[in-house]
Amino acid sequence: MNEAELAQIHRAQDDSEDFETLFNQYRPLVYGQLKRYNLRDFDRDDWLQEARIAMYKAVQHFNGRRGSQFGPYYQLVLHSHFNSLLRRQLALKRQSDAQAIPVWEVGERRVDQRQDAAAVEADYLMYLEAYRFWNSLSPRELAALAASVVAEPESLEVIEATARHDRRAMERVHKKLVQHLQDLHRE
Repeated sequence: MNEAELAQIHRAQDDSEDFETLFNQYRPLVYGQLKRYNLRDFDRDDWLQEARIAMYKAVQHFNGRRGSQFGPYYQLVLHSHFNSLLRRQLALKRQSDAQAIPVWEVGERRVDQRQDAAAVEADYLMYLEAYRFWNSLSPRELAALAASVVAEPESLEVIEATARHDRRAMERVHKKLVQHLQDLHRE
């Protein structure tokens, strides 16, 4: 490795423009690695951000004075970082998070995914149970639940005011939900 390349790598430790230049130089390597990985809810921008994190780690720890090349070192760090992401996603304690679907998508047919009959049936059963639970709530309880779950993040003060006003309604919602889940578990 020549001194100019080594100097660029050392400058990239502190200078964001040099870092981005270096990252863009190794972007084809990143795209080559991306073909081997797939994580749910990770789009290309997420993968590129993770690749930047791996680049930062590689830049911080690389010592090219012993004749090693940065490209293979970055590829090793990138591969290790992506594998860590996969292990984290596939960890047994996170399986429920990996398989979870938002409530508003339950019952909707997603065009981009083909589901087998058992998965479709499970989705509809969950949708029916949610519908049954929502029907057990009073209008005030429904309003309190909607205000705390569906509200926009910008209206935080409205949520807090509603939560204070409907704290008892939310307590009833919580009790009903616990009871509903216990009844489902017994069935």
